[in-house]
Amino acid sequence: MGFFTPKKINTITELYSDFLRDYIQYLVNDEKEINKKIEEIKKKTNQNLKVDQLRKEIWILRYTTLHIWFFDLVEPTNQEELDEQTKLINHTFKIILENNSEYDYSSLFSNGLVEYFKTDKLRFNDLMNFKSHWGDKLKEKLVHIPFECTEGRLAGELHDFIVELLMRTIKKDFKSFLMEDNTLTKEEIEDIKKTIKEAEPTKEETEEALIEAIEEVVGHSSEQKTMTLKQAEKILYDEYAEFLQSDTTRFGAIFPITPPASFLPYHPKYIKEAIKILKDYCKKNGDISKLKVIENVEPLLWHIKGDEEDMVILVEDEKWRNLSKELIQKFQENPNQKSYILKFLKGRSFEDIDFEKLDINTAKDLSEITNLFFKNSYLLLNILFEEKVPESLLPFSKTKFIKLIDFLIEFYNSANKNEEVEAYTFIKNSITDEYIDDEIAMKEFISNISNKDNRDSIILNLQNHQTKKIEKLLSE
Repeated sequence: MGFFTPKKINTITELYSDFLRDYIQYLVNDEKEINKKIEEIKKKTNQNLKVDQLRKEIWILRYTTLHIWFFDLVEPTNQEELDEQTKLINHTFKIILENNSEYDYSSLFSNGLVEYFKTDKLRFNDLMNFKSHWGDKLKEKLVHIPFECTEGRLAGELHDFIVELLMRTIKKDFKSFLMEDNTLTKEEIEDIKKTIKEAEPTKEETEEALIEAIEEVVGHSSEQKTMTLKQAEKILYDEYAEFLQSDTTRFGAIFPITPPASFLPYHPKYIKEAIKILKDYCKKNGDISKLKVIENVEPLLWHIKGDEEDMVILVEDEKWRNLSKELIQKFQENPNQKSYILKFLKGRSFEDIDFEKLDINTAKDLSEITNLFFKNSYLLLNILFEEKVPESLLPFSKTKFIKLIDFLIEFYNSANKNEEVEAYTFIKNSITDEYIDDEIAMKEFISNISNKDNRDSIILNLQNHQTKKIEKLLSE
C-alpha cells in the first residue's frame, strides 16, 4: 500500500469495519498481556484478588469506551446511523472474539451497556446524555473496580497495582485508537505512579486524585484548550492541505507502507479535531461541497501508524528498504511531484525552463516552491537523516536548485536587499552541505536507525517539533 493511498473500498462502513477489526484484535491480543500483569500482581502481593471479576470489568470498560470514542470519531447524525455504528461494533466484536476467545462475552457486554449508559438501547436523541453519564460512570468505576476486586481495599500495594493497571490500559487503548504507538513513555508511567502515590488512603481523597488523573489520561481535562474555528481552518485548509499536495509523495518514498504520525504538520489527533470542528461548521451552514471535500480527506488519516514501526520495518525488511531507495531516486520524476511544481509555473513546462538563462518571473515562481520546501519539509528531513539527506528528495535536481538560488542571490544583491541575500545564501549552503548522494545518505540513515537509542532520539525530536507547533497555534 502506498503512502496515503487508501485501500479501495465501496462504502465508509467497510473502511471503519477494517479499522474496528484491527483495534478489537489489538484488545484481544493485549488481553494476554493484561492477564500476565494480573498474575504478576497476585504473585508479588500474595493477597486475595477476584481475578475473574477484574478481567470482566476490564472488558466492559474497554467495550463501552470504544463506543464513546467511535461516536466522537464517526459522529452519527440520526438514529439509523447510530444503530448502524452500534451493530458494526457488536458484529466486529463477535467475529473477533469467536475466533480468539474461549469466553462468550455477549451477555457481559449487554449488562455493561446498561450499567454504563443506563439503557439497553442507545437512542440518538439522548446521545449527549449517554456520553455524559458514561464519563461519570467511568470515573466512578476506576475507583470502585480496585475496591471491589481487592475485597474492600481503599489503598495499599494490591489496590495501587490494580489502579495502575486500569489507568495504563485506558491510556494504551486511547493511543491505539488514535493509531499512535501505544507504548507508554517514562513520563506517562511516572505520572500514573505519582497520582497513585499522592492519593491519601481514604475513599473521598482517592476518588478526587484519580478522577483528575483519569481526565488527563483519556484526554478530556476541563483545562484543555479548545480549538477555535480559525485554528481548525489553519490546520486543515493551510498546513494539512499543503502537506497532502507537496509532501505525501516525498515522505511516502521514505516510508512506502504507512505515513509516520510525526511527519504530519500536526499530530493526527489535532487534525481529527480540526476536521470535526469544520464538519460541524459546514453542516450548520449548509456548505455541502466543502463538507464532501473534508469527508474525502478524513479516511486518509486511518492509515497513519507509529514512527517506530515505520523505521523498524526499513531496518528489518530488505524488500521495503530497497523499495524506499528506488522511490527516493525516482521522487523528482513522480507524476504527483511534477504536477505539484506545475501549479506554480502558470501553465509553463518545467522541462522547457533553461536554468542557464533564468528570468526573474520564472525564478520567483520557482522560489515559492523553495520557500514552502524549507518551511514544511527541510527541518523534518534534517531531523530524520541527521543533516545527510538524499539529494533526490529536493523538489528538483540539486544542480538546478543551486542555479536557481545563485540567480536569486545575484538579483537581490543588485537590488541591495540584504535580508533576501542572507536568506538565500543560507539555503544554498544548507543544500550544498546537507543534501548528498542518495546511496550514501540511505546507507548512513539505515545504519543510524538500526540502533534503538538513535531511533528514540529521532522520534522524540520529531514529536517535540509537532508539540511546539500546536502549542504555538493554540496560544494565538
